[in-house]
Amino acid sequence: MSSSLGSKIRDLRIEKGLTQGELGENLVTPSMISQIEADKANPSQRLLRALAERLQTPVEFFMTDMHTKAEQTTALKMARNHILEGEFQEATVLLEELLESPAPHLQRMEMSMELANCYTTLKRYERAQELYDEVLLGAIRDDQRSLVVQCYNKLGDVQFKMQHFNLAKHYWNKAENSLEQSRLSDQTLAAQIQLNLGIINARLNFFEEALKHYAEANTLLRGSLHMERIGDVYHGLGRLYKEMGQYKLAAEYTHDAITMFKSLNRLKQSFDVRLNLGNIRTLEGKFDDAMQLFQDCLEGYTLYGNQESIANVHCEIARLMLAKKQPDDAKVACETALRMVEPETAVAADTYVVLSNIAMQKRDFADARKWLQMAIEIFKEQEMTTLVVNCQSRLSEIYAAEGAKDEALDAMTQAFDLLKASINEMTM
Repeated sequence: MSSSLGSKIRDLRIEKGLTQGELGENLVTPSMISQIEADKANPSQRLLRALAERLQTPVEFFMTDMHTKAEQTTALKMARNHILEGEFQEATVLLEELLESPAPHLQRMEMSMELANCYTTLKRYERAQELYDEVLLGAIRDDQRSLVVQCYNKLGDVQFKMQHFNLAKHYWNKAENSLEQSRLSDQTLAAQIQLNLGIINARLNFFEEALKHYAEANTLLRGSLHMERIGDVYHGLGRLYKEMGQYKLAAEYTHDAITMFKSLNRLKQSFDVRLNLGNIRTLEGKFDDAMQLFQDCLEGYTLYGNQESIANVHCEIARLMLAKKQPDDAKVACETALRMVEPETAVAADTYVVLSNIAMQKRDFADARKWLQMAIEIFKEQEMTTLVVNCQSRLSEIYAAEGAKDEALDAMTQAFDLLKASINEMTM
């Protein structure tokens, strides 16, 4: 016999030869009996005693199930309170226990999604991916189309955070296609997917495609109350136009993003955007403005950021010093950045690229190649193909400056092969 309260009532009713109407006669409607048997409704103590009497069964037979159900409901509420308080580790312990033997009245897929979100926040990406995959299979099986789209979107988030950019784009494309096919009218989710596709295409240097997705996200968000998402769109456009060399547009969107995040009291995000504006000012040759922005970021990240964010600012200061033809000061800033991060991180790799450029400014080709090779190894390990291609192209330029034509050609060929393989992978 099944172990849940509803299943026990149903099995005993069938065993006694009663219909749902007969069991609930003068007590509740047949519809309520159906919901109780499906564990979608809880009987009161009084009703449970009446049903037990009608089923000629001691009420104690059902009480264990009632207590277990109440305990699990309480545990789920506690887990959700932990999530609201930002106590994700505590929430994972409770949710994992609930998923080991969930009561039928609890939604397993809903709990799995909540648990996966916690693991994503805790940077335990493999477990998060495992849970999202599990929910995705169930959602496809049960034709829960909105949940299918959400799972694809979340899987894209996980891959992006793991810096598997091609896979992130794959999942976000799946999310976009699934949303279109399902004909769901969830504009908030649609805008988030378009924003994600804008970010990933910009990261992969597909600028025109990125602009298309940012424009679509902006259209979907226009007139909404999702001000933070609108700020994210402006920030993304600022970064994108910077990469495209359109600094005036980049600065305009970046200023809009700063204003948006400050008004929402999202101080950490506002400093992320200021950092991008500092980069723009460096590229424009407005070095004093850039340095002031970087100093503001250092102060802000000391309060609201982390070591990696601070190290990233020092890396950008190094780029600024290099632009001012002050390689020694640039090297000092790089050394400061590297002291603050692990040697295999993306920030470290960015700093190695700057050190390579410093060496090139000094015509020290050996050091320029050494630092660039170190950056390439990290970018390869993190599957950041676009950055590997950029570094390989730069390596080719260094060899060419040395007069090593064969090595220059070989480095450029590797860059081309990587780019071609990346494009093939994304179109498969």
